Amino acid sequence: MNLFKRALINIVRKPASNAILLVLIFSLGTILLGAISVRNAIIATEESVMMRIPSVATLEFDHQAAYANLGDEVWQEQLSQPTVEEMFAVGNLPYVRAYDLILHPTFYSRNLLWSKIDIDEERLPLGENLSSISWAFQGARERGAEIEIFSGNGVSNPNITDIDAGLITLGDGRTFTQAELDNNAMVVVISQAFATTNDLFVGSVIEFENIAHDYYTMAREGTGVFELDRHDAQFILDSRLLELEVIGIFDVANEFVYEAHEGWRFSEALSGRVGLYNRIYMPIGVAEDMMNFVSDVLAYFEIELTGIGTNESQWLSSIYVLYDSRDLEAFSVAASALLPEFWETGDLLVAFAPIVSSMDTMLQVADLIQWVTIVATVFVLTLLIILFLRDRRHEIGIYMALGDKKFRVVVQILMEIGLVASVGLVVSIFAGNLLADAISRQMFEQQLTEQIQDAENVSELIPWELILFNPGMMSVEETLAMHDVSLGFDTMIIFVSVGVGVILISTIMPIWYVVKLEPKEILL
Repeated sequence: MNLFKRALINIVRKPASNAILLVLIFSLGTILLGAISVRNAIIATEESVMMRIPSVATLEFDHQAAYANLGDEVWQEQLSQPTVEEMFAVGNLPYVRAYDLILHPTFYSRNLLWSKIDIDEERLPLGENLSSISWAFQGARERGAEIEIFSGNGVSNPNITDIDAGLITLGDGRTFTQAELDNNAMVVVISQAFATTNDLFVGSVIEFENIAHDYYTMAREGTGVFELDRHDAQFILDSRLLELEVIGIFDVANEFVYEAHEGWRFSEALSGRVGLYNRIYMPIGVAEDMMNFVSDVLAYFEIELTGIGTNESQWLSSIYVLYDSRDLEAFSVAASALLPEFWETGDLLVAFAPIVSSMDTMLQVADLIQWVTIVATVFVLTLLIILFLRDRRHEIGIYMALGDKKFRVVVQILMEIGLVASVGLVVSIFAGNLLADAISRQMFEQQLTEQIQDAENVSELIPWELILFNPGMMSVEETLAMHDVSLGFDTMIIFVSVGVGVILISTIMPIWYVVKLEPKEILL
């Protein structure tokens, strides 16, 4: 009689013991598949969430660490900013697709107007109204000033990194050439909204005033509101007129996400959004020349540049666009090794921290269940199979006494266990998936809800350079929609591999028990 037929007969002859083995494998297999399904679903969900996070970062000063180490004597301005070489070194890391170093000069116009944006008053945060946030979306002239204030973005990347980052798109014309950056060409790229408001087009020449103000005299003798006094000749130390040609016009890529910003950061974000529509891109050398003009004039009059309201500090800001948002943590570690003490990268991971924390907790639970189930299965199956074989020791002794080799007896036992285990594993696939879907979704929803409710205003932790990139924290419903516990090919392969491995490990001790038996010892 062949081994397979003999194994089937033995399974039928001992229905009780094999039923116990079947139920045990089914139960443990169900739990194991549930844990594997949940684990894979959490990993896939986290991957989807990470892909939604904008892959942008900047450099920022870690005030908390600085104060913890140096006390109240430290100020950000007293510590050295990363050098241009260090910023370039960070930009040359393999994670970075594009980057830019930016200067922000302030300049003025008596003719040009700010472009306006429509405010959806119904979506304003609770307690806010158009009057309370008017400063955030109105230009200086709308607030009573006689001269409009503009902020430039002096860029070092000719392609404009904001385009690579998806903040804006080029609608007409072109961006800068490297030659224009190298030669400090008087050219600019403006927004379509700004162009429409001021009847500008590609090829237009616009005029801005580069003004050095006497802020100390303004503070003593002015109205008390700097923007209302900037046009007054008595407060102007020196000025010059700059002519710049429009070579490109951009469109703002996305709508403003009202719900993405909380507390005082809402007004700041709205102000930044309006500023984006009025942003003037120019070569960084042109921006530096504007700022140097102010610095030189103030130095000539022996006025310190740090006066209140000057807004002319040559503090470089930066933006780095990564190939993949999943590399943000690795990029942060690599960049920190290149930066001065207390400097680090800032990104939008903090906006998704409650969701990521929930998924990490669920992943730890799934891992714990998975390993506990594996260890318990090995332990219980080993003991159970040994007990079953002890009851069959005389049967095994007879096989050996009749000349059957130990190898054939071992193969028969493996066939019996394998057949029962296969049925148990197949049935547990469907039950385990249903269990995983029901339990994990409920646990995940509860975890998400608790984490989001307990989370503080995460938007307040976002670097101001990246505030316009903030898409807002995902809702519980959006995250749950990504949580798919359905059986996939990867889950099936992992479950079958683990299941077969566990069963094989569980038979090591029983096989050793069979191998050491001698027919005489059994039958006498």
